[in-house]
Amino acid sequence: MTPDTDALLQRNLMFLASDFPHLFQRQELLIPSETVQERDSTGRVVNIRLDADHLLYPEGETAIVRQVQSYLADPTRFIFQDAQHVNTLPERTRQWLGRLELPLSGVPSVDTGILFVVGLGMGLHLPALLTSLKPRIMVVMEPVADFFAHSLHVVDWEEIANTLRQRGGGLALIPGVDPRATLQDLREHFADDRWIGQVDGSYVYVHYQSDAIAAITEGLVPLLVQCGTSKGFVADERLMMRNTLTNLLTCPARTVSVSPQQELATPVFLVGAGPSLDEALPLIKAYRDRAIVVSCGTTLSLLLKNGITPHVQIELENTPLVYDLTAALAETYDLRPIHLIATSTVDPRVPALFDDVAFFVREGGCASLVAQTLQPLPAGEPNVVNAAFSALCLLGFREFYLFGIDLGRSANGAHHAQGAVYYNVLADLDERIEQEFILTAPGNFGGTVMTSLRLEAARTGLELLQAVVKTRLYNCSKGVAIDGARPLRPKNVKLAKAGEDPAAVLSDALATLPAHGPGDLVAGLDFRQASQRAHALADLFADAFHGSTTTGVNGLVDRGADVLAQVSNPEAALIKDSLWSVLRLVAFIAHRLENDEIRQAFLSDAEGEITATALEFAQSAAAILEELQSLIRTAPASPS
Repeated sequence: MTPDTDALLQRNLMFLASDFPHLFQRQELLIPSETVQERDSTGRVVNIRLDADHLLYPEGETAIVRQVQSYLADPTRFIFQDAQHVNTLPERTRQWLGRLELPLSGVPSVDTGILFVVGLGMGLHLPALLTSLKPRIMVVMEPVADFFAHSLHVVDWEEIANTLRQRGGGLALIPGVDPRATLQDLREHFADDRWIGQVDGSYVYVHYQSDAIAAITEGLVPLLVQCGTSKGFVADERLMMRNTLTNLLTCPARTVSVSPQQELATPVFLVGAGPSLDEALPLIKAYRDRAIVVSCGTTLSLLLKNGITPHVQIELENTPLVYDLTAALAETYDLRPIHLIATSTVDPRVPALFDDVAFFVREGGCASLVAQTLQPLPAGEPNVVNAAFSALCLLGFREFYLFGIDLGRSANGAHHAQGAVYYNVLADLDERIEQEFILTAPGNFGGTVMTSLRLEAARTGLELLQAVVKTRLYNCSKGVAIDGARPLRPKNVKLAKAGEDPAAVLSDALATLPAHGPGDLVAGLDFRQASQRAHALADLFADAFHGSTTTGVNGLVDRGADVLAQVSNPEAALIKDSLWSVLRLVAFIAHRLENDEIRQAFLSDAEGEITATALEFAQSAAAILEELQSLIRTAPASPS
């Protein structure tokens, strides 16, 4: 080892210890164990020997130079085709945009910010990419621990990090063997809204090919789309906070928020309304006395109409439509024997249709600010089946069979089971649902099926929870293959007669959950100070964005992040996602204005629009918090 390479290694180790201590603690990332370095006559590392007969770069560094030049000539980019990913805008913003006639290009032309490097190797490609593409954020994902260890002798990681910091961004290093863990790590980075603001127009550079690299690359695009989708709006947050507060003030209920006391052997049928449910209905009916039947959302009507009363109904949605559909069923069927496990944000009229109710709190959103003492349901998003799987796992059940949880469909097949509400009551959604099937995925019983970004997110959620809990999970659906779930056709499901009545086992498990009387969980809750702070936001927003666009789009996005960092919960939670939707829409448009004068004029106009919109949000937040305080003040006193 030469003095220069020794000094670089020591600098990198010091850098990791200070900036990435979690990586510095992983010995396999510091010392290669399965491969060795190839050095030239000066002692410089120039290649990696994989085994006696193979080098990582058979053609040496010239191959890396050629690969980078080829990529820069036609880079792979992630581009939002339109602004539909920002789908919750205030009316004033829509009207403002409607008055503008702007010459937009098809791809972002300026201020694009993330470079995703899939495959590090030795890392010799990084400097040229950093110089030519000028990203604000660089994400390096490498599944081979040895390669990261070798890079410490070749790459000046501190210099790269400093360059990115000077651009207002940063460096993310995600070395790991498991592609799913890599993507989950990346997902956590997107909790930072500055990242989300840089997704559109980002670059994806794949350095070499392997199964792990392919898995990361395949999962990257759906992840970027999911992270880039608008996550909330002031009106939605108002509904969810009001519903949660009303439910907790008026409804005696248990809460699903604790670890199970024991593991339960009784099998569980998780039942969705996917197209394969039709052929599984006879088996579900035959085995209802041997397994706990869990209905997911709109599946309830299909089960009841086929003579199956589920043991549990899971609800994840918060709209009045849930009450309308459930109340209509209650006119014909007796729902009282069914246990309801629902999000705290469910329409407050729904719990009264059932005799036994347990609430859970969803991850994210403002509802958790009302139910402050409860932990959100882990991996309970984005689909009702995610909530069902998580809730039953928390109750202690460990054997699951998935029926009608297709999370996809055949190329020309139906997207839901026959008679599902999406073909009658919600028929207006049929065309939109069809348009969502833009991806392909391995089928549970072979071949490929069509799926959507939303359903891919649901599959990922199931896999992440399964990887942690490690249940006996059987996929009896015809749709997407789920890692950790054994494919099993319904006709091959065989259950022995239950030693205990499944209904009794379920009741006993639910009885272990904490029970709360009306008002218990919100005792002492007071939104008066938050309401006053929300009124004061007007002063903060009055000139917060003035001059922010003189440095381009990134200045506007950065100012938004700085402003929101000054705002406390819960008023911040009420407006945060809504304000980010407006900021991201402005960035989407400005990125596509190639003329510098037109772009700057648009951004200057946008400063005023964003200020006015932010003031509206502040006023709405204050009104919502005052409404919630009024509910608390007028609620009946809880019996002592």
